[in-house]
Amino acid sequence: MFKKAIPVWAKEYVDERNILLEFAKNVKFDGKFIKLTLAADALYRLYVNGELVSHGPQRAGKGFWRVDEIDLTHVLKREAENELKIQVLTHGIKSFEYVVQPAFLMAEIEMDGNVIAATGFDGDFSVRRILSKVQKVERYSYQRPFLDVWQLPVEYSDELETVKVEGINVKPRTAPYPNLEVIPFDMLVSKGEASFKSEVKVDAPQKWNTLENFSYDVNGFDVYYNEAIATIGTAHKEDVDKKVENYSFILEENEFEMFKLPYDNTGFIKCTIEAPHDATVYFLYDDVLRDGDILQYGTSGIARVVPVYLKGGKHSFIGIEPYTMQYLKVLCVKGSVKISGLSLVQYVNSRSHVASFESDDEAINRIYEAAVHTFEQNAVDIFMDCPHRERAGWLCDSFFTARVEKDLTGASGVEKGFLENFFYATDFNDIPDGMLPMCYPAVEATHNFIPNWAMFLVIELEEYVQRTGDYGIIDAAKERLYRLEDYFCEFINEDGLLEKLKGWVFVEWSQANKWVQDVNFPSNMMYYAMLKSMARMYGDEALDKKAEKIKETIIKLSYNGKFFRDHQIYDENGKKYTPEDVTEVCQYYAFFTGIAEKSKYPELLEIIANDFGAGHKCEKTQPGVYPANAFIGNYLRMEVLAENGYRKQIINEIRDYFDYMAKLTGTLWENDRVGSSCNHGFASHVVRLIFRDCLGIDGVDEINKKIYLNNDYTSPEHVKAVLPLLNGSIKVTVEGGARKVEISGDYKIG
Repeated sequence: MFKKAIPVWAKEYVDERNILLEFAKNVKFDGKFIKLTLAADALYRLYVNGELVSHGPQRAGKGFWRVDEIDLTHVLKREAENELKIQVLTHGIKSFEYVVQPAFLMAEIEMDGNVIAATGFDGDFSVRRILSKVQKVERYSYQRPFLDVWQLPVEYSDELETVKVEGINVKPRTAPYPNLEVIPFDMLVSKGEASFKSEVKVDAPQKWNTLENFSYDVNGFDVYYNEAIATIGTAHKEDVDKKVENYSFILEENEFEMFKLPYDNTGFIKCTIEAPHDATVYFLYDDVLRDGDILQYGTSGIARVVPVYLKGGKHSFIGIEPYTMQYLKVLCVKGSVKISGLSLVQYVNSRSHVASFESDDEAINRIYEAAVHTFEQNAVDIFMDCPHRERAGWLCDSFFTARVEKDLTGASGVEKGFLENFFYATDFNDIPDGMLPMCYPAVEATHNFIPNWAMFLVIELEEYVQRTGDYGIIDAAKERLYRLEDYFCEFINEDGLLEKLKGWVFVEWSQANKWVQDVNFPSNMMYYAMLKSMARMYGDEALDKKAEKIKETIIKLSYNGKFFRDHQIYDENGKKYTPEDVTEVCQYYAFFTGIAEKSKYPELLEIIANDFGAGHKCEKTQPGVYPANAFIGNYLRMEVLAENGYRKQIINEIRDYFDYMAKLTGTLWENDRVGSSCNHGFASHVVRLIFRDCLGIDGVDEINKKIYLNNDYTSPEHVKAVLPLLNGSIKVTVEGGARKVEISGDYKIG
């Protein structure tokens, strides 16, 4: 992918944390075609003639990096000098967002097949440090690296000497390039004056200082933003609630104006700031308002602030870290400022609208749009749990989001890169041999892991191959999957089940997570599903037989004649027994994994369909059964209903589960209430529910070129929709309960 470039970094800043370098080159374009090829760690952004053109790269596992190839042919001015600036930021600390690797840039500009500039060669790129990005600041959150803090105007160091960075192995980008559309803050919500409480102590982030290679010691900082923003209150607020266009505003000291986006969105804050003298502005943000205002601290331990310190003058500003917000409060902490052009440069998947959907049911339309917004923000380069608190590549979440990528975009490029990260990485962060990380690429500071999520990786891999026909990845994964099975074998008890699993044994965010020991049946159900997937992928009869024995044992020990119980434990005499502890989600796991089947458990299936559901219904209809939560029980419920003939019911349940979310944030949430992430990638799986259960499209077989339609499909009369999938290969029109299917290209009905 590179003809000439050498990976380099500034000699003075090798092994430094939170350093932003700028590699600059003036280019005269007088050819037919010109492109920039680059790889970097950890993130870069590209400016051409002062305009943001690209942000990346696609994240990769330990020991390799993804390469971006950016066509500049229609970006550069012809027969003129063009200014290219590649800004590269290294964090250098442990996080859920990145692995810790050497900082570098490897870049070359190629015009008509000839390299005209490349890193590592004198005179090709100038290299300076951007001093305006404040280096020694606290973390944004436990999961993500440093807070974005700026001093304007932009100031630079002298030109720096570079050194070659060894050991850089590259692979092609698999994800689409991001959509960087500029979205204005065009709804003014309120304005007013801030108040400031007495000093507030925030203890939790202080504990981060004890973790190795995790943060700077905040004790000596002039400002500790977690505490500073916790002191901010509101002395006076005037509700405005009006649309604004080309809006500019002046803030005096302690004054604020608050704005709203059409929906919760992710990207980089952008504006022009003018100040007659030195000034300080805090950009404060959140998904939702609480008591009509932004809660400054206490939401998931995030410092939701971008502080900007200004000298007198006019300054253009754009943040470099992506943050998520529906509401943005601009507060002048010091001096006086004029703000104009306030907007968000969104950072989302650029292919999320390849498919479209519309109906005359406004609730379903609203939920669909919320699911698309959720997907595009959580599938930029890898599949993420959320685009704000963590930006982490969590397994299990990815199982659901991966289905949506195929449904919405007709491709699985993000998933391909996501899976390759687990199978091609050179090593993982000191987790037990054979275990796979719960999220990746990442360095979890306490070396924690979720054994259940490794099981989800196996079943996702099988689905990925079915979606894409990419059989090569099965071979690439084989060694790691069999090492995973070897790891689990260490926990097999005398009954043949997993017992006393180590790590963070996770079932879902509910009572089920309190009953994970000593023998957890949902975990063993997933183990069964994992072994069945491996047996099919590798033709392993021994694993298939082992799985069937596990199934028999789970039924024998867990099923009490009405429900599957959650766990076995040891009594005070060391004897193992099965208490009558029952959760809603355990029943879903049983059917989802194939432990339970409709033909053998019809009564339980009827209870699931009629007595369980939204609003913790089971608490009233089946006392003693603990209700499920959004992550992941409510989604497993939909899968169970869909697989067992209750698809029409799903349409109504979609409204009950998700419409209040869509109305409040325009995205879908991690939990069934406000308080955690209101924008969670797995939740976009509602797209699959709408396509499959409202329209009756079961999926696409790329290998045999077939599109599968649901034979027992029944549509309510109110649904009418047009759905182009796979770049227009299929069009389904549904009206009045009847379905018309048009297929172009070489696809057939399956």
